[in-house]
Amino acid sequence: MATALTAFTDTTPATQSTGVNFLTGSYAADDTDNHDFIVGVAGKARTTVHIRNGSNQTVTVQVYGGQDSASDVGEATVVAIGGSFTVAATTNGYETVADPFPYYVIRCSSSSTPNGATVTLYINIVE
Repeated sequence: MATALTAFTDTTPATQSTGVNFLTGSYAADDTDNHDFIVGVAGKARTTVHIRNGSNQTVTVQVYGGQDSASDVGEATVVAIGGSFTVAATTNGYETVADPFPYYVIRCSSSSTPNGATVTLYINIVE
């Protein structure tokens, strides 16, 4: 089951549009398991998935489209959106998604065991 992302508690810049929702999630990168996060995006124009990879291994990110808040990768109603993208060790990376699904499942994984540092997801949803 995917982990729900939480509201980002940082201060929204004064010049930022009020039509943007900020969400965040994180995990300790200490294994090669899949780490899935789910976010509701129904009726939104586009979503930016920004990954801050604090670990010493590359993180591969795949975004999936799902039909409900319990969507899991592997179900018939969950499909990959485009190709995956990678974020090199100790760097940041992002992709913008605008596919019309009510939910996105964001899967992060590493092919080699990382050092346990934190990988953080920042999700910006534009209405």
